[in-house]
This record gives sequence, C-alpha cells and structure tokens, in this order.
Amino acid sequence: MGDLCKWLHEQLQQLPPPIKLGQKFLPKNGIYFFYEEGETWGHGGDEPRIVKIGKATGFKARIGKHYGTSEAILNLDKSKGKLSDTSVLRKHIGKAFLKLEGRSDYLEIWHKDFSIPANRAKLGYQRDIILEKEIESKITERLWGRFTFRFIIIDSQEKRKILEKPLIATITQCRMCRFSYNWLGKHHPDANIQQYHSWLLQDAENSPINDADKDEISEAIKNTQKWIKDNW
Repeated sequence: MGDLCKWLHEQLQQLPPPIKLGQKFLPKNGIYFFYEEGETWGHGGDEPRIVKIGKATGFKARIGKHYGTSEAILNLDKSKGKLSDTSVLRKHIGKAFLKLEGRSDYLEIWHKDFSIPANRAKLGYQRDIILEKEIESKITERLWGRFTFRFIIIDSQEKRKILEKPLIATITQCRMCRFSYNWLGKHHPDANIQQYHSWLLQDAENSPINDADKDEISEAIKNTQKWIKDNW
C-alpha cells in the first residue's frame, strides 16, 4: 500500500504547488487533494501528504464550502444550518476542536445536520449559536491558514464517483504515512481519524487504486497540466 500512496503523491507533484481558494482560476469539475501545513508523508524526506480527498461538480463553489467565510459565520443563526453541515471536512475539524476544548458535551448536536429543516424544527432548541460561531471561526481560520489543495480535472461525474473511493483507500491504508505530533486530528473523538491519519472516514476501507485507475489518474494529470498551461 505504501508504494501506491507514494506513487499517487509523486504523480500529483507533477502539477504546480498546492494553492488556496481564490489564488487561481479553477476548472468546473474534478477531484481535489487537500494538504495541511506541518503534515508530511512517510516515504522519505518532508514532502506534504494528502489529508483529504473529494470530488467536485462546480469546483469553486465546492472548495468554497470547505474554506468558509467570516460573513457566513457572522450571519449564522438558528434559522439556518452550520457552515459545517455542507462540508464533512469542516465537521471533522469542528469535532476535534470541541474535544480539544473540553466541549465533548456538544459533539452530538454538532454532528446533526441543521441544513435539514426537520432537524432545525425538532432539535434546534438545543443549539448554542455562540459556541457554533466560535468553532466555525476557528475552523475557517485553520483552513485559510494551513490548508492548500491540488486538483485533477475529470469531467465525467461517473468517473469521479468511481475513482474517488480507491483514491481515499490508497491514502488511508498507507502504514508509512503518519500524522505529526501537533496534528489537530489527534483530538477527534473517532479513533479512526487517527488510524487513517487524515480527515477521511467514508470509503477508507475500500480497495486501493489498481492499474486501470493509475492509467486514469495519469491521463487526468496530463489533461490538467494542459488546462493549467492554457488558463493560468
């Protein structure tokens, strides 16, 4: 598994250095790979390691839901969902912050999706909006300050859906990659986050990439390189 993880990281290194939202024009569709400051791979040296993989239809909007904005946090109230209800990455980081700050009592409420009207109607009275704003602010600061991403363009929604699972498994099942001593994910209430050394849980136990997948990835990287040359 380590060889596949190393191969994937090295293939993506053919692309320009990781960026943040707003730094460059983004494509419409593809798969993104988040990196986190201070987190390096276990394959020799100190290359950055992937900590989150996801697929996107409408790249800018999807990535934007992860990063969040101060305005959206300021306008948060019980009539709407949390920012983290539309981003699993934000939800995981929020859980780690809650645990770290001794607010495990709020984890169950934080886990609820309040973008769903029925949940707001039934459970909204349990929400602590002040606390949610504090946690959402910490998440946004963390993401804008420490997270960057690369992407590969894959226009086919079906191909993105199929390829995302083995990509995630390749990263989470690597036993050579480790989290750093100061990694926030160590405080996540689900021990699997530590086991997978990433902000990933779903699809972590699937089969990793195979030769056919590698061909798809290599082709996508070539197409992405051409797109970047034409658009950046």
